[in-house]
Amino acid sequence: MAHIRKKTIKGKTYLYLYETCREDGRVKSVYLRYLGPERVFEKYKNRA
Repeated sequence: MAHIRKKTIKGKTYLYLYETCREDGRVKSVYLRYLGPERVFEKYKNRA
């Protein structure tokens, strides 16, 4: 299942897309893509 993670670096929030999968019976998060700064994402999220 894919999900979005927020990461704060030097006071600015950035968004990353992660997916969870099982490896050797354990759940692991796999980095998929950088989505960009939160402020840009919020601007376009409300357009849908």
